[in-house]
Parts: sequence; structure tokens; C-alpha cells
Amino acid sequence: MRLVVAAAILATGWASPALAQVPATIPDRPQTGAAYDPYGRWEVRAPEDQPVETTRLLRVEDGTPFYEKGDYDSPAVESRLLPIIKGSNLPARAGPKSPYLPGTDLRFAYHYLIDFWRSWPQAKVRGAPGESRTAAGAVAPRLARTSVFADPGLPKAAVDTLFAQADALYQAVLKMPALQRAQGMTLRGSVWMTRRKDVAGVEVYSFRLVIGAPALRIGAPGATQGSDGRWRTPEQGHNAGIAITSNIPLRGGPAWGRYHGTQVAFLPDFAALVVAGDRPTHVSEFRGGGGKQVENPRFFDPARPKTDIQILTVEPGASNPVDARYARQGSLSPDSIHGRLIAASFLPDWRALVDGVNSPGAPRAR
Repeated sequence: MRLVVAAAILATGWASPALAQVPATIPDRPQTGAAYDPYGRWEVRAPEDQPVETTRLLRVEDGTPFYEKGDYDSPAVESRLLPIIKGSNLPARAGPKSPYLPGTDLRFAYHYLIDFWRSWPQAKVRGAPGESRTAAGAVAPRLARTSVFADPGLPKAAVDTLFAQADALYQAVLKMPALQRAQGMTLRGSVWMTRRKDVAGVEVYSFRLVIGAPALRIGAPGATQGSDGRWRTPEQGHNAGIAITSNIPLRGGPAWGRYHGTQVAFLPDFAALVVAGDRPTHVSEFRGGGGKQVENPRFFDPARPKTDIQILTVEPGASNPVDARYARQGSLSPDSIHGRLIAASFLPDWRALVDGVNSPGAPRAR
């Protein structure tokens, strides 16, 4: 497997700035043709995986699949939600068997989690009624103005526009049925707004929307149940979540490829990426071409409104290094909090959403 993840990644916060990682292997030369994206990864012909025998689907209960027990244990196997390769603890098309990003030799390790929720959108978290993992948590239906933290001096009109953009994206994430049910977690958003500049000094306005998903702890001191039956419990430690960030230059390297039409970056784990403009995120380090790809010093277009989203990243983050590692190696259960947040980060049509919140006449997202 070509994807190499350094141990140091586990020590970094999931809500870190957008710092992309360059894949370990870059093809010797690009292909040409209508499908070639000059700003993406060069195309290569990826080898095909051989068919494997997996556990059988036994039944479907309330929209939730139930598979035969696998031969070995892991959270993914124990969930009984996935077909498991016989003689292993690996779900089909997960870990080292993950599918390649089209046109590359790079495997997309989150596929099995996203594909589960695309195939089984009404699946439920299994468990006894009243358990913390199955109880419904409180979900804020919209962003609150009290959750906004804007740099002093940021124009009020800009704050209003950035808030409307962030709120629209927040509501889009919550359309996923598994997040609407919010079993075992609560959901709420906070927004930070600031000014950003590219290397050339072009200023834009940026927001960072963090959708926090703290785990429920029914029975803990301070736990309360609302009239709607949903729980709120005290937060403890680091929480899982999704960080949605606009207008931060993508440092370190270009997108790895595309997954179901969405560009994929590495920040330092997989993240969805949208570029809404005609300028590449990276260019050759030499004016005549050649050399490594470096951050485009003139990425932001000064002719556009400063609030326009010219680049957007959507980055799911785990509450602990173990869940982050399990997600990459194919061991995470899809109904875990992190598993659901990963799916929610890649299922929306982010290009259409960015086009919908940008100013009239803005370049189409790609």
C-alpha cells in the first residue's frame, strides 16, 4: 500500500490548519485527454484487486444490516454491519484493500465507512434502550449567533455573509439521517472568522466552522433529558468533530485525486476539498516548469468579493488517536461517532453547496 502515514500525525490535532501532505509516489509523467486534471494527481493505471470471499448478509433490521460473524475481532467485525473477508478481520474494500482513487495508485482508506452510509442511510446504532451509545442526543438545528467569534474590525457585512455561508454548510451536514438521529452524541457548531492572505498579499475573509460531536454520558452528573427526549450531558476531554474551513491556502501539495467527484486532500488525514476558481492551488517551483509543486503564491483572485469561498476543506477528526488509526486500517465500526462523521464529510455535494453560497457570477466550484 502506497499510502504512508507517519506516527507523528497521531500527535497532531485534527483541527489543525490546512497542511496537505504529498503522496509518497508520483507517476513519472502525466497522461493527456479530456479527463486529465492538470491541477490534480497525474493519472496512472492502478492494478485490480482479486475477488475475495466475505461473510454473508443474514438479515436487515430496521434499516440496519446484520452480517455473519467474522473470524477475528475488531470494532468493524464486532459491529456485524459489514461484509468481512473470510479468514481476516478486514471488511471488504477496506484498509489495504481500499479502492484506488480513480486514475491514481493511491488507495482511499475511508471508502468502507462512506460507502456503508451511502448504502444504508437509515441504519441505527445497535444496543439496549437507554444506553449512552443508543440514546438520542441534542442537535442544534442552526448555528447560533452566540457561537460566532470574529476578529475585531472585521466588517459587519462580511460577518453576516460568512455566518450565512457557515450556517448553510452546517445544515447540509445535518441532513445525513445518522446525524439527525445523533445516537450517542450531541451536535453543535462554532464559527471563527478572520482575515487571510496568500503569499502575494491578496486579502480574503475566512471562516472555520467546527461541528463538535461530544459523546453522551447518561448517568453522569449534570446529564439532562429535554422534553423532546434528547439528552445533553457534560463534555469530557477531546471531542470528535468536523472542521469546515474556507479560504486557507492548501500548503504542502495538491489534491491526491477525486472520490465520487470530490477532490481529496491530506490534512493530515483525508479531507474533502473544493476549489472555486480558475487558479491552481499549486504550481511548478520553476517559472519554466519542472521541479516540485509549490503553493501558488497568487492563488486568491483580488477581483472577487473577499467573502467568496475560493477554496474549502472539510476535515473529520477523531476524539483519540486509536479511532483515527482504526479508520485508516479498516478496523473502525461505521456506527462509531468518528465513522459517521467521516461519512458526513464526504457524502454532501460540496461543489454545489459552495456554488450556492458564493456571490452571483462566481467561478463554478471544481
